[in-house]
Amino acid sequence: MVKKAGTFILILTILILTAGLLIACGPKKYKITITSGEDLIDECPKRAAEGETVKIITCGVTDADLYVNVVGASGEFTDYCTYEFVMPAEDVEVEAWIDTSYYDENGMGS
Repeated sequence: MVKKAGTFILILTILILTAGLLIACGPKKYKITITSGEDLIDECPKRAAEGETVKIITCGVTDADLYVNVVGASGEFTDYCTYEFVMPAEDVEVEAWIDTSYYDENGMGS
């Protein structure tokens, strides 16, 4: 009887520890890598869970158009300096660049 009680307590302890570790670890997070335009991005998380809304804060740009592309997800600018996308169940790459052609062609460049 003592052996059965000891085995039961051991199994119960293992189950509780396993559940605790799973809760502590949380959902799987995927990697977000900036591959170009690092100097145009002020804030970008390094990881996010699937389904999480990711906010990328860009620097303010004048006399140019700033573009952001997330390879592996689609997103949009929600205001002047905030680009948002929903994290897929895979790693993504962030690219940022500026285009001055419109401003140059119309004599609006600095």
